[in-house]
Amino acid sequence: MVRAWFMDDDITSDLRLEHHRNLPEFVDVKQLFVLTRVKHYKLDLQKYKEEGSLYEILNQRGYFYEDEITDKEDLLSINDEKMKGALEEHLHTDEEIHFVVECQSYYDVREALCYFIGIPSCPTYHRPAGDVNCRKNYLKELSSE
Repeated sequence: MVRAWFMDDDITSDLRLEHHRNLPEFVDVKQLFVLTRVKHYKLDLQKYKEEGSLYEILNQRGYFYEDEITDKEDLLSINDEKMKGALEEHLHTDEEIHFVVECQSYYDVREALCYFIGIPSCPTYHRPAGDVNCRKNYLKELSSE
């Protein structure tokens, strides 16, 4: 996760877009934690397996389940109806962790004042983005860091 922002209220336009407010308002990772309790960890993509850093976080947080999404075709095959369903507000009873390596979607969270914050992420069941230009630019920025 590199960027997060307060989202607009528009649910009628293309759901695969970033949905920034008219005057974009970004949230850094410290603000994100204060507003939503979303924690951010940065792992070395080349060393995380040998270091065990991902599994250390999983164990600390008490996570017992994991899966890996590797097939980009699965991400691209999600239709508009599924996207609309993913945007319907729902509460997760358990914490979730997402280790984002390459991403094609957003993960939206609500802060205490009921404003949504968009976070680029990778799960297929949270507002898939497909291959739109803003996603390609984001991936290019991410790979240059």
